[in-house]
Amino acid sequence: MRKFILIIISIFLFSPLSIYAATNCSMSEDGKCSKGCYLSGINCKLCETGEYSDTEGLTKCKKCHKPNDAEFDGGIIGIESDACPWTITCAENQYWDGIKCTSCGSYYHSNGATYKGSGPNGPEAHPEVCEPNIYKLTLEKNLPSQPSANPLYAWVKYGVGFANSETSSTWNPSGPVPTFDSLFGITFFGYSTLPDPTDPQGEIVFWGGFPVVSNPTTYFHSDTTLYAMWIYAKYNVEFYNSDELKEPVFSSQECTIGLECLAPTNFPSSPGLIFSHWVCADGCSGQIKPGEPIPEPTSEEYTNQSGTEQKPLKLYPYYTKCPIGFYCTSSSEQKPCPMGTTTANTGAVKESDCVIKRGTSGTKFCDKTGFCFNLPGSGAIKYE
Repeated sequence: MRKFILIIISIFLFSPLSIYAATNCSMSEDGKCSKGCYLSGINCKLCETGEYSDTEGLTKCKKCHKPNDAEFDGGIIGIESDACPWTITCAENQYWDGIKCTSCGSYYHSNGATYKGSGPNGPEAHPEVCEPNIYKLTLEKNLPSQPSANPLYAWVKYGVGFANSETSSTWNPSGPVPTFDSLFGITFFGYSTLPDPTDPQGEIVFWGGFPVVSNPTTYFHSDTTLYAMWIYAKYNVEFYNSDELKEPVFSSQECTIGLECLAPTNFPSSPGLIFSHWVCADGCSGQIKPGEPIPEPTSEEYTNQSGTEQKPLKLYPYYTKCPIGFYCTSSSEQKPCPMGTTTANTGAVKESDCVIKRGTSGTKFCDKTGFCFNLPGSGAIKYE
């Protein structure tokens, strides 16, 4: 701004104008009016604003030259050459190119300025009144596990460089811009134009905090959101057939830290038992239903005691016994006993485990008239 003010002052005070103006008119012996004047009837008169007379004896003043949008300075009359003083004001986002007001261009701005000249002559060009635009870069953390994390910000001055403040006094053309700290199992490595770094339409703009695109200071033409890219560590999850954690495992899968990993929806089958959930036995804690997210290991849980090898998470199945009145041929379905029968205990595995109970606490039989009775005796009659 200080430089801008000095430029405008210099335009007003030091513009190289040569204006010669008559203060009054005289007539020579042969009846000719002096320079800066013209003959009107029998009298000599000073040329009006925007006119001049550079020779004696004119009966009409000549029109001064000026830029199309300039205005002659009113009240200055009697000019003796094509040097009538004028003033022109260039609007916002324009500058004086030495001939006319010209646009600063798409990526620059100015507050406008006022210039003075005379006749066809004006000040030298002043493109320096146009300042590069400053664009804001919003840097998103871009982690599925932290969707509400606060972004970082950087600013780029078009054609100049990057800074961590919009009002910075220094702009570095090669960066860097702020970067996110790496977390356990996840390493930050740059910024992309799309949230998914694997998307072929995305473009890597920064490695770390340093630009990799060509002409980085002119790459950004507007406020832009960029998305952090990460290298994710892998970890293995093993699902066992029982809480004894003996080999072979029922199933295993590879998961990625920072990305959701779901427990399998299939599980070991044990007749007479109904599968309830998976239980974390090593490397994690808690209970996990089929299809639910598997908890990630902590840094302490991730490696073995020597810290050299990733330690797999180990989970085993938890069952409940098949309830009274049902038999369970698999761990995913409980089937009801036939009408009039039940089971003597939990954990029935087949239909033949269903029985007819006797005694007052046993199965009650009723006919269509509403007459009811219980089988006499005690114990149970096996259902075949």
